[in-house]
Amino acid sequence: MRFLTKILARSDKGSGTLLGAVLILLVGLAAFAAVCAGSFLTCRAEAQSLAESAASDLAYTLQIEGSSSVCEQARERFSSGQFILDSCVVDGEDVQVSIRGIPRLSFLPQVRETARAGPVDCVSRNG
Repeated sequence: MRFLTKILARSDKGSGTLLGAVLILLVGLAAFAAVCAGSFLTCRAEAQSLAESAASDLAYTLQIEGSSSVCEQARERFSSGQFILDSCVVDGEDVQVSIRGIPRLSFLPQVRETARAGPVDCVSRNG
């Protein structure tokens, strides 16, 4: 403790103010980085959730209706907003959907998440 007191006693007047300003700047930068990371990760999680939900819904619709126009329905649903349908592919009974998300902070990179859904073949456990 005495060592710190000696250092502070020998420092120039106003150096504490500068040290305080630098400390406030560092805390502000850390808060800004946390907000940016939170915005990006939230957008990515929402895009993944939407992609999985859309793929599952479209695969179900494909099974029930049997029409291949499910991608057109998805394009209408994601025509505007923060999330955009990037691609939709029907592969037999499976549907693969890619969603592009735009984070609320416009300088952050856009995210693209993909999900695939379709029926699963049932296999007997007894061979």
